[in-house]
Amino acid sequence: MRVLFIRHGQSGNKGRPSCSGEARGPPSQDPGLSELGREQAITLCADLLKNVQTPAKVAVLCSPMRRCLQTAWPTVRAMSPAKCYVHGALYEFSCAGTAFQGTSSAAITKEFPAMVPVGFSSAGSWDYRGSSHKETLDDVVLRAQALAQNFLKDFFPLLRKELGGDDGIVVLIFLHQTVGDLLLQLLTEGSALSWQYGSPRFPIKNCGVITCRQDKDGELLKVLSVK
Repeated sequence: MRVLFIRHGQSGNKGRPSCSGEARGPPSQDPGLSELGREQAITLCADLLKNVQTPAKVAVLCSPMRRCLQTAWPTVRAMSPAKCYVHGALYEFSCAGTAFQGTSSAAITKEFPAMVPVGFSSAGSWDYRGSSHKETLDDVVLRAQALAQNFLKDFFPLLRKELGGDDGIVVLIFLHQTVGDLLLQLLTEGSALSWQYGSPRFPIKNCGVITCRQDKDGELLKVLSVK
């Protein structure tokens, strides 16, 4: 089974133009893509269509943040994968907390109707379980550890069962640099003890792809390529 970790395209916050030297407006808490980011998502879609031959064996798992959803959406529309999920715990580090609990699952599915919400809170918000104004480093490590355990013990085995065995299964996970680096360390090395915020072991450019393989249920992933 191949698992592709895909970073979103350029964020609209980074792509905001300034006018006549004036200060830019405040950044969005949940920005979509910039124009460049939308172009990157379309190019990514074309590349994935060339390399993923059996949509009936494809599952998509996406962060609940707009820049990831907008990155995944061209691929979802063009490929019609067998399974499409938006996961309430895949948001980027420090993008949720008691001050901002994220875009609701209802609002997400209204805009992206193919995406089935999983991992959201009972109120339909992102799965932040801490008590800080913004997520802390300790919070994100606990969140990533829970995600990694769920992937290895529940999510990947369920996909094998529902999609008919390993042959040809491809999982596309659309996420972010920081939480992606942390999650990759946990899924490929089994530990986050050496993880350092701001010093990624697995740097991923916008719409970059890290391809991994899992040979059997419960096994740690092996990195095959970085693009």
